[in-house]
This record gives sequence, structure tokens and C-alpha cells, in this order.
Amino acid sequence: MKKITILIIATIFNVVGFAQTDIATARSQGIGANVTVTGIVTNGDELGPIRYIEDATAGLALYDPTALSGVVRGEEVTVSGILVDYNGLMEMTPVNSNITNSTGNSIIPQLITPIQVGENTESELVQINNVIFNSGGSLFTVGTHDFTANGETGKVYIRAGNPLENSLIPMGPVTLIGISSQYTFSVPANDGYQILPRDSSDIIQTGALIFTSAVVQSNITTTSFDLSWTVSDSSTTNCNYGLSSGLGMTINNGGNTLTHTM
Repeated sequence: MKKITILIIATIFNVVGFAQTDIATARSQGIGANVTVTGIVTNGDELGPIRYIEDATAGLALYDPTALSGVVRGEEVTVSGILVDYNGLMEMTPVNSNITNSTGNSIIPQLITPIQVGENTESELVQINNVIFNSGGSLFTVGTHDFTANGETGKVYIRAGNPLENSLIPMGPVTLIGISSQYTFSVPANDGYQILPRDSSDIIQTGALIFTSAVVQSNITTTSFDLSWTVSDSSTTNCNYGLSSGLGMTINNGGNTLTHTM
């Protein structure tokens, strides 16, 4: 009797699926992890090709100009991809899968102070009250701009093409809204924290009277010059001046106007 032994070789393929998780849990898996998360998009093209998403637990940056083209603020998306480090900022790139679940959503900014702009708020929409810009009265050029709020210091970053570029920096206190981000070459990456305002609606002027133009000098001579500016409401003009820090002299033009010159 001839025995025939049939050898059956079965190859089992393990199909590994990446289970969806909340953003905080995904971030805790660290650089190199392949994750799937769902969040609400908090910016559009005003910050360039990068997108930030947020859920109830944390925020995350996404960078993939091809996969994310057309993604707009307020969309809830489910994305899959690999976590990488880009100059201190954790982001997903490439984005291997992108599904839009709904539109018209919003995120309420988290109220913080400047010292809280860091790893615990990275990629989240935040709000800082009582902000005063160091260079108030000049223009928002491309780059960083320093501010103070309740004795703490911080920075905003304006990229080329941002709607705020070349607009007037407020001279009084404002409420600042933006995305908490980071850009640094330091190792370890423990600096370079900055706020990214998206447009003019992220800088809410809170004073009773708001400067609507910078103060401009003109007609300058060896003995005099003119100052001109505009404000948001009709008002009078009062200027204190002098040859020392004590000032001591006053000019009051009176009137009740939006446009002031003295």
C-alpha cells in the first residue's frame, strides 16, 4: 500500500488594522506611530497647506498638501497617517486617508495665559485675554511679533499670505485667538512656542476707543512736526509733551472728530 502524504502549507496573512483613537491617545504613541483620528479642522489656507484638527482631548497638525487640498475650517475629518516631528511640532505626514464626515462645526477656544502655550496645548485653538503688542501702531509684517498679557510674554507668527499681513498692529488691549504651535531647531525642542492667528477676527480689540491707523509724523522741521491718526469714534485730542520725562506742557485741540492732527 502506497502512502501518499499530502503536505498542505497554509500561509496566513495577518491584516493589521489601525484602530481609531482620540487625538491625545494618538499623540501619546509618539513619533513613528501610524494612527487614525477624527477631529474638527480649525484653519484653512490662511496658514498655508498645513491643517490643524482638534477633538475633546487634544489637537494635531496635518501636513499633506495633496491629500488636504480643499479641506476647510469647520469640517470634521477622519484621517490616517504617520506621526513625525517637524521642528518641534508633532504632525501627521503623509496623510494616507482623509474622510470628511460633516461640515460647519466649530471649536470653542481654550482660555489660557501665555506661559501655557506649549506641549500641553500644542495644535489646539486657544484664547489669551488682555494682550498688548510690543510694536502696536506698526504693521504685522511676516515673522514673529511679541506681546504681553497679565505680566507674561508670548509671540504670534504671521506667515506670508496671511490675511493679517501688513495690517495695523493694535495699540491697545485685545483678545487674541489662534492656534498654539511650535517652530524650533533646539534639541530638546523646548522653545519656539507661538500663537498662529488666522485672520482679523482672531484679534478682538477691547478698548472703548480704538486707533484705526498708525500715528504718522509729517512736516518735520528743526523746531516742529505734525502727528496724524484716526480713531474708531469721534473724540477730542490731548497731547502731553516736554523736554524731560516729567513732560509738563499740554496741547488740546478740542473738537470731536475721527481724524486727528496736531
